[in-house]
Amino acid sequence: MKRPSLQARGRCSSGEQPPHTRPTAIIMLLACILCLAAPKTAAKSKLKPADQARNTSAAGKHPITVGKGEDQTAPKRRRCDALILAQGNLITGNHHVTVSQFGIKETYDGSGAITVASAPDWLVHTYNPRSGLYISQPLGSFTGYMHRDLTITTGRAMTGHKMEAVGTTDFLGYKARVFRTAASQTRAIEATFREGEIKSGEPASIVYTGSDQLKAPPQACALLCRAHGLDNTFGLPLQVKYKDAEHRERSFLLTTKIVKTKVSTDEFKLPAGLKKAKEAAMVFRNPDGIGAEQLMLLRSRD
Repeated sequence: MKRPSLQARGRCSSGEQPPHTRPTAIIMLLACILCLAAPKTAAKSKLKPADQARNTSAAGKHPITVGKGEDQTAPKRRRCDALILAQGNLITGNHHVTVSQFGIKETYDGSGAITVASAPDWLVHTYNPRSGLYISQPLGSFTGYMHRDLTITTGRAMTGHKMEAVGTTDFLGYKARVFRTAASQTRAIEATFREGEIKSGEPASIVYTGSDQLKAPPQACALLCRAHGLDNTFGLPLQVKYKDAEHRERSFLLTTKIVKTKVSTDEFKLPAGLKKAKEAAMVFRNPDGIGAEQLMLLRSRD
């Protein structure tokens, strides 16, 4: 029997390749396609570091630090609603107070010293841009900067009174509460004066007006009261008057203006580049060399 030729064995009757050779050809064709496509796919998946940082930030993940420690996704300075109060103190002079839910900043116009504190720790910093000095202390131990000799010399001790609520009032457009020294304490102080045991300048009756409508945190209220030499009676202190043992009435603290504004939250933080002072008097010292207590005493005699 005559065998078919090689050409006849490699072809079907229709002239196509035999079925057992088709899968091999298809597999070879697919392999070629994959080999050609593989380098391009790899190239697309390999991103530069900067592209990776952008993609990660855009996806909402943690910020990626790029370059020399610079956070490309760092937020801008936050601004907040605040109030600026212009206040006058009988002893320390004029103050400007900026207060918000994030912190408080009090500027002593006479010496240029600034006191700041902010949430969440409310650490109290007092610094002077003129001298570059500062001091810090916890709010719990902050008692203000009214020197003891000051109250002894002038006879004005605005603390230690038992206060009683006597009503409400409108103060510069804000609802405020009014408190007065208990009548029994006033009578006792007047009697002590008549016996010659205290000076006539000793406050026998204090009237305190404060408000909680200014949305000031309780820590800010406490700081401002202590800075003014007052007990933290209620809210933010707006006005304090007193009558001495001889019934002479004087104004101790008066707020003359309240302005709404927006400020950076950095206003309530200690600036960088300052040097820590050994004592508060160094911070309050003005360019003329007059110490804080001397300056207060000079004003109190006017």
